[in-house]
Amino acid sequence: MFPFVGRGSCCSSAPSSSSPRRSCSSRGNRRTWRSKPTRCPCGSSPLHFSFTFVFPLQRFLQCPLKNSVIAYVSAAALVVHALVTWVCVSKLQFGLIGTMLTLDFLWWVSVLGLFGYVTCGGCPDTWKGFSMEAFTGL
Repeated sequence: MFPFVGRGSCCSSAPSSSSPRRSCSSRGNRRTWRSKPTRCPCGSSPLHFSFTFVFPLQRFLQCPLKNSVIAYVSAAALVVHALVTWVCVSKLQFGLIGTMLTLDFLWWVSVLGLFGYVTCGGCPDTWKGFSMEAFTGL
């Protein structure tokens, strides 16, 4: 149920966050400040969609008390994020777009790390693999 709720809320909030230019102009902001915020909501869409995967994975790992795995994956993602942010923002001069892309990248690194742990043998007692039984009774 949780992935569907996340996807629904992400899709419902996308139209309202895709046009901040209109809301900035109605408040009387200068034109130079209005042009930059319009790029951010489009860059944060992958971030919002990653929440629909990372939250159920974290809940799944918290049930058998695998909280240390979440901490290790988060620490590794933080190191990767610091390195990628430094490269994209400082060296390649991507600026705000580079910051948004690295933030998206960080969350997907976390998703892939947690998913890899769950599916590659980290949870042998609780994860039995993908099957059609998951769709029975829907």
